[in-house]
Amino acid sequence: MGVPEATPYPTTVPQLVRRGHTAAATDADATTVAFISDATGRSLTYAALWARVAAAAAGLTAAGVRRGDVIGVAGPSGLDAPVLILAAGAVGAAVAPVYTAAPAPEWHRMVGPLRPVAVAGGRDAVGMLRSIAADLAAATGKDVAVLVLDGDEVADAGAGAPTDGAPPAEGDGATPAPATVRELSFAALIAAAAPTVDVEAVLACPGVTADDTLLLPASSGTTGPPKVVRITHHAFVACVQSMAPHGIVPLGGSVVAAPFPMYHIAGALVYAAIVPYMRATAVVLSPGGGGVPGILATTARHRVSMLILFPPLLAALAVHPAVPAADVSSLDAVWVGGAPTSAATEMAVATRLGVPVGQLYGSTEGLMAAGSTWPDRMNAYPGQASAVARGGSVGIPADGVEVRIVATTAPHDDVPPGGAGELLFRSDQTMVGYVDNPGATAAAMDGGGWLHTGDLARRDPASGAVWVLDRLTDTIGVGAFNVSPVEVEAVLRAAPGVADVAVVGAPHDQLRFVPHAFVIRTAGGGGRLPTGRASSAPPPTRCGRGQRPSWRPTSARRA
Repeated sequence: MGVPEATPYPTTVPQLVRRGHTAAATDADATTVAFISDATGRSLTYAALWARVAAAAAGLTAAGVRRGDVIGVAGPSGLDAPVLILAAGAVGAAVAPVYTAAPAPEWHRMVGPLRPVAVAGGRDAVGMLRSIAADLAAATGKDVAVLVLDGDEVADAGAGAPTDGAPPAEGDGATPAPATVRELSFAALIAAAAPTVDVEAVLACPGVTADDTLLLPASSGTTGPPKVVRITHHAFVACVQSMAPHGIVPLGGSVVAAPFPMYHIAGALVYAAIVPYMRATAVVLSPGGGGVPGILATTARHRVSMLILFPPLLAALAVHPAVPAADVSSLDAVWVGGAPTSAATEMAVATRLGVPVGQLYGSTEGLMAAGSTWPDRMNAYPGQASAVARGGSVGIPADGVEVRIVATTAPHDDVPPGGAGELLFRSDQTMVGYVDNPGATAAAMDGGGWLHTGDLARRDPASGAVWVLDRLTDTIGVGAFNVSPVEVEAVLRAAPGVADVAVVGAPHDQLRFVPHAFVIRTAGGGGRLPTGRASSAPPPTRCGRGQRPSWRPTSARRA
C-alpha cells in the first residue's frame, strides 16, 4: 500500500506526525483514536493528543526546559510516554530513557553525565527520583527537577487533562523532597498551559532543527558496557519516511499493539512516530503485555489488527495452550523484532493464529528500518506446507538503506554473494554517535558512514533478503536486550568472597539466553551473591533487570 507523496518533508518529529501521511490526514483527527491504555481503557483522539502535546511543551517551557536540555525518563509505558517524547521534541529538548525499574546507580551512570534538567517517572518512583535529583544537582551544580508522570489517567476532553479529579501529585510521601529539588506534576503543567496554548504555533517547533537531539537511549552497542546513543529528529523522520510506503502500519483504521517498553527504541518509534504518522490506533501495553494470555486478551478486547512482538513472546505463541481458543479474528499480521527468529517458529505462529508472520530488523544505533519482510513478502503464511525461501530472514533493506556483508577479518572486504560476514548498513537514520565516547563511535561507524552491527549475516543475491546468523560479540541476548557479561562480572567480583568469575549466556526457553555466572570463591568466602533484588550488596553493585545472573561455584576449590 503506497502513501501519497507530500513535499517538502517536515524536519522534526512533532511536525511530521502532526501533519501525517498527507496534508489531509488531520481531517478525521477529532474522531480517530490515537492511543488506548490497555490498563485503564482510557483513550486520546488525535485532536486531544495534539492539544495535550502542545500544552505539555508549553508547560515544560514555563518550567524552564529549553532547547538542548535533557530530561531523564523512567516512566511507565502509558499515555504520558509518547506525549512527553513529542512535547520535549517540540521545544528542542531530548529524552534520555532508562528502564522503569532502573536502580539509582544506573541513573547516575547513564543519565548523570548528560547533566539533565529533570528526571521523570511514575508516582511509585518519586522517592528514588528525589534522591537522584539531589545527588545530580550536587554533582553538577545545577538544579535538577523531579517530573512526576501523573497524567496517564486521561479521557478525551480538551487538552486531555485529568478527569478523575485527582490533585497534582505530591509524590509517594515517604521522603520529603530536598530543598534543592523542585517537584513538578506533568498533569499540572499541562492543565496550566492548556487554556491559552496555540497548538499550531507550538507544534511548528520554532527554532528546532532536524539536527537537534530527540532521544538519548542506552545501548550495549556492538560490544562492552552500555553507551548512550545520540538520535536526532532527522534520523526518526528518515526512518518513518523509509517505512511508510511499505504499509507495515496501514493508513488509518488499523489497531496496533507492541509490548515493547517505551525506553526501548522500538517502543519509542512505534508509539511516538510511526503510528501517529499513519493515523493508526495504538494500544499502550505494559512491557511484555502480560505474556501470551495478556496479548491474546488485548487482541480480543481492542480488536487488534497488527501485533509487533519480541522473539520470546512469538516463540511462546507457537506452543501456548491458550492460543487455539483465543479470539484473534481481528488480526491481519504479526511482526517480530529484537532478535532473529527461526522459520519453524514463524510457520507455527502463522498456522496457529491464521495470519502472515514477518520480521523487522534494526538497532538502537540504526533504528528499526534496516530490514523488514514487507506485507507483500512475508516469511510465513497460514496453511503453507513448508517454509518459503526467505523464511527466518529479516527481510530486505528499507528504502534509503544500503547494506554490505564484509569479512570478519582484515581487511574486511565484501564477501562473495551469498557468503557470511559482518552486516553493515548505511542510511540517514543511523545515530550521530555515542555521547562523549569518540573511541566507541569510531569502532561502530567507519569513515564512510557504515554502521558495524556486530551481527554475522548472509544475503541472498537474488532476492536481497538478509539472514542474521549469530552475534560476533560477547554480548548476551536476553529477550530483546543485549547484556554485557563484562559488566555483570564486575558486579560479582565486587561481592565479598568472590575471587574470580566468568559470565556466559545460558539457553532459556523464553528469553533465548540468561546470564549464568561461574564463580571461584576466596578461601573462607561465603554468603549470598548479588543477583538483583535479593542482593545484600550495597546499591552501587546491584545488577539491573536482565543482568541478574544465576550462578554456580566452579568447584569445591577456593582461591
